Amino acid sequence: MSDVQQPTDGSGAAAGRKMGTVTQVIGPVIDVQFDPKELPEILTALRIDHEPSDGETGAPVHLTAEIQQHLGRNQVRAVAMSSTDGVVRGMKVTDTGAPISVPVGMETLGRIFNLLGEPIDQLGPVETEERRPIHQEPPAFPELEPKTELFETGIKAWSSSTTSPRSTAATRFSRGSASGLARGTICGSR
Repeated sequence: MSDVQQPTDGSGAAAGRKMGTVTQVIGPVIDVQFDPKELPEILTALRIDHEPSDGETGAPVHLTAEIQQHLGRNQVRAVAMSSTDGVVRGMKVTDTGAPISVPVGMETLGRIFNLLGEPIDQLGPVETEERRPIHQEPPAFPELEPKTELFETGIKAWSSSTTSPRSTAATRFSRGSASGLARGTICGSR
């Protein structure tokens, strides 16, 4: 989640971080067991970073998962934010101690990010002063105003259907007769 290298305690785990073990993998769902007094909170991000050692086969695994449920028996259920290919029982999992967060600010306008806040538009890193969790409390009801206003996203519209270098399909914006703006989304994957 961070470009900053974390200090380790010799075991490969970031110093001071809670460690768990994968107990089950079913598609994008991962069950992880922690020590009894180190169970992370729901919506906390978990990291699996596994490099095959000498004699091991398989590709390196680097993924982030988000805790969705406490199962009991000191286990949590998390949903992976990328492919779980290569994740097996017994792999070590690091509790980041924080939710998944994304960069916010004027620097992000016009850029394309994945769910983890990593830029995928091949324009380099984004330097922002603030990151916010992807789960936020909604505004209080009295703060809401029933008026029409421009919602600025910074996303530009392409004039025709295209595909980016990362195989992300972007469909064109077109106006239909009675349907208004049709096919006006960008389909992202990673």
